[in-house]
Amino acid sequence: FSELTVALTASPICITGGRFFSITRPFIITVVGAVLSYFVIVLQLKLPAVVQQRAQLQAANITTYA
Repeated sequence: FSELTVALTASPICITGGRFFSITRPFIITVVGAVLSYFVIVLQLKLPAVVQQRAQLQAANITTYA
């Protein structure tokens, strides 16, 4: 049992693609962080445009009665 524990903790766990490349846990964490950062930036850039569009729609829907 101790040999198995040493073998699992000593060698890093990774996914390989036919031994051409390896995907490790730090690489996956880096990719997920980059994707999340990208979506947050895109959301922040689109948010003012959405608010402005809603304001224009609300201004266009104002009805006055004489």
